[in-house]
Amino acid sequence: MTRTITIIMIMAAFFFLFSCANPMGSDSKNSDNGLAEQIPEDNGVLVDEEQNIVAGFTLDENIDENSPAEIVGDADWVEGLSGSAMAFNTEGEYVFLPDADELDLKYAGTVEAWIFPYSHVIGAGVVHKGVAPDYSDEAYTLQFWTPGKPAFGVLNESGSLQIVISNSVITTNEWHHLIGVWDDTTLYLYVDGLLSKSKDLPTGYLPVRNSDGGLLIGSQLPEPNTYNNDGFYRFDGIIDEVNIFARALSQSEIADRYTELNPE
Repeated sequence: MTRTITIIMIMAAFFFLFSCANPMGSDSKNSDNGLAEQIPEDNGVLVDEEQNIVAGFTLDENIDENSPAEIVGDADWVEGLSGSAMAFNTEGEYVFLPDADELDLKYAGTVEAWIFPYSHVIGAGVVHKGVAPDYSDEAYTLQFWTPGKPAFGVLNESGSLQIVISNSVITTNEWHHLIGVWDDTTLYLYVDGLLSKSKDLPTGYLPVRNSDGGLLIGSQLPEPNTYNNDGFYRFDGIIDEVNIFARALSQSEIADRYTELNPE
């Protein structure tokens, strides 16, 4: 009898230790603890706490059915700056990432993308936080305000837009590095590693809008807007190496990131 009890106790202890050593048995992907807990490695979206990257996209053919991101339309995989990249046109392709708390960047943030435009489209969206056709959930946007001129904007809780627009038109069929930054006082736009435009934010302007809208790559909107007939403001060209940072990168950091992948 004593021997039987001892065996049962040993088996119970083994089962307890095994269950503690296997915490993934409770389907952590479906937890509500944020992107870092929901996203396994190598499935299309990077979370890097050391660099403060809350959502990074290498776009290396790694967005699949296991990824929290979704490819809408028939975007093509092409050669990129580092591995593959995604080629978009104005027919309706974009990448969509649902909203998460980490994407709400109230007092500082950085939005980065490498682009290879085939043509210049008015209002073309590169990276856009918000999906409502009336822009009621728009929070930050890296786009083209006029044909060929990159722009970066943020909106606060009242929907007031602050935007900086490059003075120069960038060339088509060449790689360009775009970074938009804001901190507690200023909005910045960097093109190819250099500061293109900056603007002081009005006193009391922040925080940036806490939006329930998802993140789009390759388009401003997933459906036509309410202001004109062309509707979507989609990008025509290749996009690679998109990153959203929960902090304002410094000028030296931006220059280093440009130099690291500069194809020239």
